[in-house]
Amino acid sequence: MELNNYIGRKIIDVLQEIRASSRLISYEKTEGNEFVELPEDGIYFQSKNDTGIVSGFRIFLMNYEKYLSAKDNIKGRYSNLFVLEDFERRFGSPIRDIKAIKIPGSEPTFPGKAFVDNERLITAYYADNLSVAFIHIKLK
Repeated sequence: MELNNYIGRKIIDVLQEIRASSRLISYEKTEGNEFVELPEDGIYFQSKNDTGIVSGFRIFLMNYEKYLSAKDNIKGRYSNLFVLEDFERRFGSPIRDIKAIKIPGSEPTFPGKAFVDNERLITAYYADNLSVAFIHIKLK
């Protein structure tokens, strides 16, 4: 499964295509954003701003909330990336830092670092020990 190939496709088509191969899959629409979630596979696809087109996806590198860690065959080209240093070796210096946000009544979000890979923006969100919890990939 090459996840990058899903960017730019209709999210409903992606849902129908992967429905046959995944045991647990959900679709959610919230304020113009659509999500096709595969928590057992450790990924989700996102469409923003009522476009109905996949604009990005997230891969979970460790168990987090309802998502299991994605297996190497799902991570694909991102399978050997575990800590921020791995991302810096592969993609160079980060182009910006993402600060953690404290939301009242919940745990703070993870901080992140954004990297560029050709036409993709890859944001690695990391835990205190610099292990990457998940990555978000979208077009620049």
